[in-house]
Amino acid sequence: MALIDDNDLTRSALRLALPPELTEVVAEASSGRTGLELCLREKPDIVFLDIVMPGMDGLDVLPAIKDALPMTEVLMVTANNDRNSIERAVTSGASGFIIKPFRAGTVEDAVKKSIANLQRKRAERDNRT
Repeated sequence: MALIDDNDLTRSALRLALPPELTEVVAEASSGRTGLELCLREKPDIVFLDIVMPGMDGLDVLPAIKDALPMTEVLMVTANNDRNSIERAVTSGASGFIIKPFRAGTVEDAVKKSIANLQRKRAERDNRT
């Protein structure tokens, strides 16, 4: 799992909300560019990606992650739920959204759904081979 958010408190809150028995954070970044580099190196199954960050924002990072790691589940994290950003994220392959401020249960539910999606995608891939 990777956490990419320019806000230290948000990354800490996400880390605390993650169910430890289901997850391990392998990468954490405070910028989109660094987060992308870490994802390409660590290849996490699930990425929490902030939309609004200085420099390379989450809407720029998302398609790069999905191009390189198409199986990765990317959950967009944002306080901004404007229609254009949501449509752009969905079109680029976002698996879901976590709206700030979030509750631990919301994060846990999103992780469980992402794990189920990963298992389904892997089973479909294995059935094709």
